[in-house]
Parts: sequence; structure tokens; C-alpha cells
Amino acid sequence: MITAKMIANVEQMGGNGSVSKTDLQTLEKLTVEFADELALLGVKVTALEDDMQVVKEDVAGLKKDVDGIKSYMKNGGMEKVRLSGDMLVRNYGLNIDDIGNLRPEDKNHRTQTMLRLQLDAQIDENVTARARWNMIDNANGVYNNPGFIGNGTNEWDGGNKQPGDIEVAYIQIKDMFSFGGDFKFGRDWYQHGHGFVVHNYMDAVNYTKRCGDVDVAFNMFFDRQGNAANNRDYYNYWNINADYSTKGHDLYLGIYYNANDELGLSAEHDNSMRIEFGASGKLSNNNEKVKYDLGLVYSKIENGKTATEDATGILGHVAVKYDDQKQLQAKLAYTWADDESNANINVENMNRYHDGDETIFEDLYLSTMAMGNGTNRNFQNLSDIKLEVKYTLKDNDKHSFRLAYDMVQNDEDGSWNTFDQGTGNAGYVNDLEANIITFEYTYKLAENTRLRLGFQNSKTEAKDMPDIKSNLYYTEIYSRF
Repeated sequence: MITAKMIANVEQMGGNGSVSKTDLQTLEKLTVEFADELALLGVKVTALEDDMQVVKEDVAGLKKDVDGIKSYMKNGGMEKVRLSGDMLVRNYGLNIDDIGNLRPEDKNHRTQTMLRLQLDAQIDENVTARARWNMIDNANGVYNNPGFIGNGTNEWDGGNKQPGDIEVAYIQIKDMFSFGGDFKFGRDWYQHGHGFVVHNYMDAVNYTKRCGDVDVAFNMFFDRQGNAANNRDYYNYWNINADYSTKGHDLYLGIYYNANDELGLSAEHDNSMRIEFGASGKLSNNNEKVKYDLGLVYSKIENGKTATEDATGILGHVAVKYDDQKQLQAKLAYTWADDESNANINVENMNRYHDGDETIFEDLYLSTMAMGNGTNRNFQNLSDIKLEVKYTLKDNDKHSFRLAYDMVQNDEDGSWNTFDQGTGNAGYVNDLEANIITFEYTYKLAENTRLRLGFQNSKTEAKDMPDIKSNLYYTEIYSRF
């Protein structure tokens, strides 16, 4: 009867916190012990059960908080400010044959250096900030228009960056509002899917959240068109991305919309829409090593080709990959685009050379002669068949080798804009075929430092144009600190 009175008192108080956790646990034990007697007295024990459930949820919440604090400490949460960076030194030699009017500097060797410093600040457990300073960068003008070496562009590092530029600067806030999700304000590296549309440093407002089984990201991009007159700003792009993973398969979708995209060139884009989607995963549930990779970009640019003509294009990519997760990786890929493809918003494609993600274009942009002025990143009216093999030594994983072959073609429409290396004049070529062979050897000197030696041979043939042959040699060392 005493137990029954205590249960009644707890029920009247409604679990308002005046009863301790120990008292509730004791009362629970008494309830179990006198279950039959209490049943005869007609006592309801639901209130006690509800209170115990609240206690269990509080304990689970406390455990989650403790785990979060442990993770925060493990990742250097008590270090308010951390300084890091990376450094690259590269020497290359480029030899070009079978063209006239070649300047002496087009055959010279050249050494390039890059030094970047990064500052990370932990403002509190939910707010972080990052800034990266491009302190030294004399890697400008590599392979991009060899007749104009030193023109300020930087195909190896991407984007018209100069020494002293701040390429990363943002503040990130976790759970900023009650509905959850993370916000990021400022400039950072953005890439989604295969990086056909965006693959570069961009100014943006970024919001990410997990919605059920789907990762959703919403972006408002603001950036500059470096090649446009007066470096005009882009009008903002609105972008939403979705990523979903199921058994052995990853799916993604990205939608990019822009109204009144003024590029500062000969025409204005009244509206532009780009939709990129793709999938990757296992070809067979019984074989984890063989995988597929698909990507497609639909682009529609109003007034995009001329002042009165719209452009609607398609860019596609399909690949079969083999990866044993230890030694051997291989890939056979086919990428193509029609003559109205305009997939690119802001793409630099060379991030792998700072140990970033590989892109489908990277070996093409190492070869000036094969790819002309290196500006057609929309792949207009082109196709590329790529075969690539990577091998890491079994007994010493510090040594790895990569061999790639690219065969690039266009048709008679002549949509590929290239430079005549003899005169330096821009123009269109017909029936272009470029064969590019790339070989790289990488040695891992330390966990954060690697040495890379490379060679590339390319031969370009086109209608009404002399054949162009080039050999490229490069040695580089890259380190993070």
C-alpha cells in the first residue's frame, strides 16, 4: 500500500523533476516486486513507466553530448587557431616540333613554385572559420597559349590566381536554426558529381542537411568571370544538389539556374539552366571490384550562341572501372558533347595535381598542342576515349605508376576553337584528332610529401592544318604541413 501511495504521488506531480533518478529506480523495483498486489489494488503504473522513459532519454542524450565532446577534443577543438599549408615545386620542359615561327622560350625549361598558408579558427563547438592565402605562385602561363607564355593564367593550379590572393575564406555554422543543417558563408572549393558544371573556388552561401536518406545542399553562387571584359561579376546562380546511396549504388542530381547571366562578352545570357545527374556503383552484386560510372549534363542557354539564337546541348560520360583496393586500378571511359553543349559555369579541372579529385579533362589540359588554347571546357563537338591504368607495388606502396591514353576527335563542323601555333591566331579546325599518352611515376616520400615524375607525348592532326607534335617532361614535389 505504501508503494501504491508513492506511485499516486508521482502521478500527481507529473514527473516535474522533484523526484530523483535514484528514487524512480527504487520505485520501479518495488513496482516489479509487488506487481500482483498492485494489480489487485487497481494501481496504474503508466505514469511511472513514462517517467522512467524520460530518464532513459535524458541518459541517452547525455551520452551523445559526451561523445560529441570527445570528438571535438580529438579533432583539436581546444586549439582555437591552427596554421597549416602546402608547397609545390615543379620543373618542366616542353618541346614542340613541326611548326613554324616558334619562339625560343617555347622550348625552355621552367621552374615553378607555389606556397599557400591556411588558418583555421575554432570559434566555438558549432562555429568554425577558415582562410587560405596564396602566398607565392609563379606557376602562371604554363602550357596555356605557348605563344604567350606568362600571360597570367594558371592551368596547373586553376583560375587566374595571383600571389597574395585569398582563395578560401569562409565561416561555417552547425545547427544555426532549430530545423538543423549547416550553413557556410564565404569562398571555398565547390564540386558536385563529376564536376562538369562547378569544379573550382566559388563565393557562395551554402546550406546542407540530411533529409531522410538524401543529402541535400542549397547554394547561391557569386563569382567573377576572369576572361570577361572588366572582370564583371556573375549574376548569382541558384543551385540545389541531392545525393542518395542505396545498396552498392550512388546517385546524384544537381540543378543550376541563372537569370540574366551577363558575361561581358558579345552577348548576354538572358537565362541559363544546367541539370547534371549521374550514378556509380557495382556492376554485379557478386563482384566488388568492377564498377560503372555515368554522368550527363543538359544545358539550355537562351541567347547563348549569338544575340538571337538559343543553345541547348548535351554532355555525357560513361566509364567502366576496375579497382582491387590494393594494387591495380583501370578505367575505360567515353566522354562526348554536341556542338551546343555549355555545361561549364566555373571549372578548372587540375585539382588532382594538388592531391585533389581527378577529373576527366586533366590529361587533356597538360597538352597544349592537343587542346589548343585550353579554354573549351564545355567539350563542344568533341569526344574522348580514355584508357587508364594505375599500379601500386605490392611490397612497397610508396611506389605507384599511371599510364593513360586519350584519343580526342571532332567532326567537320569545326566547333573546336584552337590557336594556330605558328601565327598565334585563333580559329576553328575541322576533323581534329589528337592522340595523347601520359605516364607518371609517384614516390611517397612521407605521409604528407610526394615526388612525381611525368612524361606526355601528343600528336594533333587536323584538316587544312599541319600536324603538331609535342613532348612534355615534368618533375614536381608537393608537401603539406
